[in-house]
Amino acid sequence: MFEEAPDRWQHPRMQPEPQANDLVCEIYHTALNPEDYERLVDTALGALALTDTEPSEDGPEFPGARPIDPVMAARHVAQAGTILGQSAPFPELEKLFALYRHLPAVLVAPNGLVLHANPRALQLLQGSVCLPLACSGAFSGALSGTVTRRIPLRYEGTQDAVFTVLFDPESQARLAAELAQSFDLTEAETDVLRLSLQCLGRKEIAQRRGVSPETVKKQIERILTKTGAGSQMALSQLGAALWRDPGVPDPATNDPGTAPLPYFPDERSFLHRGRRLSYRVFGAPEGQALVFFHGTYGFCRWPQAAEAEAARHGLKVIVPIRAGYGNSAPLSAGADAPGAIFADIAAILAREGVTRAPLVTLENDSALGFGFARAFPEMVSGMIAFAGVLPVTRKAQYRRMDKWHRFVVGTAHYTPALIPLVAQGGFHFAARIGREEFVRQVYAGSPPDVALLTEPEARAAILDGTRVALSPRHLAHRAYALEMQAFARGEWQKAVAALRGRLPVVFVNGATDPIAPPATIAEFRADYPWITFELLQDAGQFVFFRHWGRLFAHLPAIVPRED
Repeated sequence: MFEEAPDRWQHPRMQPEPQANDLVCEIYHTALNPEDYERLVDTALGALALTDTEPSEDGPEFPGARPIDPVMAARHVAQAGTILGQSAPFPELEKLFALYRHLPAVLVAPNGLVLHANPRALQLLQGSVCLPLACSGAFSGALSGTVTRRIPLRYEGTQDAVFTVLFDPESQARLAAELAQSFDLTEAETDVLRLSLQCLGRKEIAQRRGVSPETVKKQIERILTKTGAGSQMALSQLGAALWRDPGVPDPATNDPGTAPLPYFPDERSFLHRGRRLSYRVFGAPEGQALVFFHGTYGFCRWPQAAEAEAARHGLKVIVPIRAGYGNSAPLSAGADAPGAIFADIAAILAREGVTRAPLVTLENDSALGFGFARAFPEMVSGMIAFAGVLPVTRKAQYRRMDKWHRFVVGTAHYTPALIPLVAQGGFHFAARIGREEFVRQVYAGSPPDVALLTEPEARAAILDGTRVALSPRHLAHRAYALEMQAFARGEWQKAVAALRGRLPVVFVNGATDPIAPPATIAEFRADYPWITFELLQDAGQFVFFRHWGRLFAHLPAIVPRED
């Protein structure tokens, strides 16, 4: 089975069969060129479709495969992963943070949300997730008196942000003095430079100094000539590169007891057995608890109207941010991924005083939902799985998946040693082209999913909520790889069977879902008659973000009942 793809695989019948060496070549090509990630997808799918084998008794009935040797695969993945790890997923941003590494610097969204901050900025922010900066540039609280240099930019192709350097008055004065000494500036020029570095315009500088704007213009021109800078922005960048303050030690960044900068204003975190666990809580503070599983892409936010509706329904929604996502510490080497994830979630619920609650899951997380309910049956009253999937038991179910999802599931099943690189390369690819373009490419076969990016509330929830998985602060590819390996093993079949007749389970799926299209849902209905299925024609895998109202329609069936 070959997929249509550009270049070498465009006419598969005229090409020789892809061999293991082709896959090895594409592994290294992806490491060097993550923007060409789709070539690896096409080559791997060709390799997985070479032969047919009989289905195993305890695994999914996939088409046969002739993967490369597992030991060799692990070696190639380790080497290619090192190469890929040396590249910058957000090169322009990383250059700015490197340039201003000696000064407090933050990346701020248009609404004031801090997307990323270096250690010096974290000290000033004191855990605040929003930068209290008005249009006038005035701060309050711990940042009172701070001045800024702001650089508007875009990352991921479409996301607006402002790279902001924070100066306290003393450090700003030292910076001006350092430049003045290095380039032999006069006292008047030094004073103009100091005010310019505070982001003041020529008229404001002239008013402060009691001179005309024309005089200030000439002084700035002399400063630029002496320093060789082409503009005031270039001058500020030059100053940041030259400035040093050896008297100020670098802040500690590896202390697990230090609370990290939250990703969300309502994020909470705590230490559990030496690891930090983070989670969101929104809705009604004293209401009925509902646990939301954020999916392998980390959808931690709901559309704004959905979050407001949760509060009106008296729901306290808890979103555990799983190990390796956002501020939740990764699992230790060799840990049992599903079991450790379940223990983390149970610890979060215990901290919130939750003894029993319904679960709501997204896409592949139906596997984790079944597993958690089996591991902690007393804590779960029922489950709604949006875009839910069940164990793959037929070759046809595998073949119906679109190529991107078939690639990941097939690779995880047949050559799990490749999954770390598949995840790492995929996350770098998404960072390079942007999450919006990533959605358009990966979900091209589901027009309803792509169309959601034109709806402001859904777009905001999808892009802002997934920052725990992919952002300038963090790539969660290692956690994603661990979860996909556990999903592809198929061992959660026993967890599904264990819940039959014990808990109400509802699946809400879209007709253009790239993993479970209508024919697969029909087979699920036949195989699992005790599960309630709802198929919506105008939705795909993002069915929750289009039809979140179905959660409240099905909620009475899964909430705990009073004795």
